[in-house]
Amino acid sequence: MRQADLSSQPQRGLTQPDRQWRQSALLLEGAGLLYLLNARSGGPTLLCPLRAWTGIPCPCCGMTRSLSALVVGDWRRSWDWHAFGMPLAVLALAFGLGWSLELWWGWRSPALDRLTRLLLRLWPLGLLALLAYHGVRLGYWWQQGWLSAWIAASPLAHGLPGSR
Repeated sequence: MRQADLSSQPQRGLTQPDRQWRQSALLLEGAGLLYLLNARSGGPTLLCPLRAWTGIPCPCCGMTRSLSALVVGDWRRSWDWHAFGMPLAVLALAFGLGWSLELWWGWRSPALDRLTRLLLRLWPLGLLALLAYHGVRLGYWWQQGWLSAWIAASPLAHGLPGSR
């Protein structure tokens, strides 16, 4: 559909499942925000199982710290922890605001529908970008000697035959 076609279409009301889905998503976003504030204040956080077992950070390692730094406006530290934190926060904010407005108005937003369709088409590129970024980070950590130290200190390394 062309953009002109979307604006000329009648607005569709929200069905009960649409309303429930958006309310649940907003509750999850709110819970995530509280979790990030708790993590920022030194509260307990979830550990990455891949890193805990192998010593190798996963592609999303550092994302919680990145988003926690963003919550308090520390842009530089957010970027240092994970470059994908800011785009993820912008998307979460856009969808959260869009869903809130849809619930308030009682109809579906054509702009939010277009954004959703665009993201559904582009997610493979986002995944490739995340994996490429992860590869660069792993290379940097390897050059610094950190990655080999993390792997050597991992439970997996201690459990392998001949590792002692």
